Parts: sequence; structure tokens; C-alpha cells
Amino acid sequence: MGLITLILLLLYFVLFGVAAVDDQPVAQVERQTTAAIQPTPPSGVWEQAIDDDFRGVIVPGADAAEFARDVGWDESEGYWTPSSADVAMLEAEMEDAWAAEAPPAVRDENLRNHIRQYVGVIEDGERRVVVNAFCDALGIDWRSDPVVVADGGACYFQATWDVERAEFRALMVNGEA
Repeated sequence: MGLITLILLLLYFVLFGVAAVDDQPVAQVERQTTAAIQPTPPSGVWEQAIDDDFRGVIVPGADAAEFARDVGWDESEGYWTPSSADVAMLEAEMEDAWAAEAPPAVRDENLRNHIRQYVGVIEDGERRVVVNAFCDALGIDWRSDPVVVADGGACYFQATWDVERAEFRALMVNGEA
């Protein structure tokens, strides 16, 4: 055999393993199993939603009623868990909604600086995602607890996304103290 063939065979055995004479592998590589992403995470576990343009968490439907009470939202007809696809769809429209609906004085706010908490609510029989957004969590663990601020200006805002219509229904920026 030529030297190149020998090197290629050696490389093949290194990459794909070598079987012993008794057909038992010489070495077995342990592969870590990865858990499947659950469509509805258990209560208390908030799935992270991260992209180049945003980061946040999806609040499970099981925690949404308590979240809504903690932030002072009106009682909803029901709650559900938004999917990553729902979040991606609303985030694709967030900049345009901000440019159109935010008060003129805050429209130059960089939305990439805002962390989001996505909560699925049912209003008028329709699924909506309420986005609780903030640029400073004030020491609160935003991955598992709601961030509630009374003032704070453009650093804090909420937006409501209508899933079926694929449009924002409301955008509210906190006031200044």
C-alpha cells in the first residue's frame, strides 16, 4: 500500500472506530442524551427565548395566572404557553410596532437592551402573548419571577400580540416618576 492509502486508512479508523476480532468495539464513546424541549414546561421552569435581537423567557401557562396577579394585570379568561415560533413571529414585528406606537420621545430606545417575559393569555376567546419588557431587572431573577416597575419610562414597557391576527394590539410604555 502506498503511504497516502495507509494514512487514509488510519484516519478512517481513528474517526470511525476499530472493531476487535470478536466484533466487539474496542472503545465505546459515551454520548450524552439531550432532553427534548417540552411543549409545556412544568410549573416554575421558564424556557429561555434567545435570539440575536432579543432575550427573555416564556412563562408556562401553569404559572401565567400567578404572574398576571403579581404584575397587577386584569384577570384573563385563561392562560396558555406560547411557543418559540409565537415569540419569533411577534419579535419579527416588534421594531415596527415600537416605531409606530411608542411615544415620540422614546422611539429611539434600543429594544435590544430590553429583556422580555412572554405570557400567554386568552382574551375575548383569542390567544394573545403579553410581553413584559425591561432594561433593568432591579435585582429580580427575571428567569423565574415577574419584573414589576411602576415608573421607569422607556426602560419598561408591555406589548400585547394577537396570535391569530399576527399583529400587536397594544403597546404601553411606563411613565416617568
